[in-house]
Amino acid sequence: MTMGAVCRPLHPVALRQQLPPTLESPMLVNLTPHALTLRNPTGEDTVVQPSGTVARVSVAPGQPETVPGLPVPVVSADRVNGVEGLPDPQEGVLLVVSGFVGAAVKGTRPDVLVPGTGPKDGVVRNEKGHVVAVTCLKRV
Repeated sequence: MTMGAVCRPLHPVALRQQLPPTLESPMLVNLTPHALTLRNPTGEDTVVQPSGTVARVSVAPGQPETVPGLPVPVVSADRVNGVEGLPDPQEGVLLVVSGFVGAAVKGTRPDVLVPGTGPKDGVVRNEKGHVVAVTCLKRV
């Protein structure tokens, strides 16, 4: 496994999935279909299981066009229609979503976080390049 530089945390976040949230220790809700492994600076892992609800971006497909010389059509960009499965903001609750969902709500939802998987985020990958753990969560 490889590990890059560790992200500087935005603030301490205590992971609580079943106890009532407080401002000091917000509830972290995983709205992705995958378990999320968070690795702290000492190497200890905390796994946040999927909540059962998946936030997804709703898109309308682009229009295909034929380009001479290409064996397949070229399709224009999809049009984003909104996000499905993203609950309304709740005090003391932080929501983890995919990068695609995060990009769709960028700047509008301070309660929405994405896993830090960029080249300088300290993401931990296995020998095949798959994400094993993240060392930070990022606001969008």
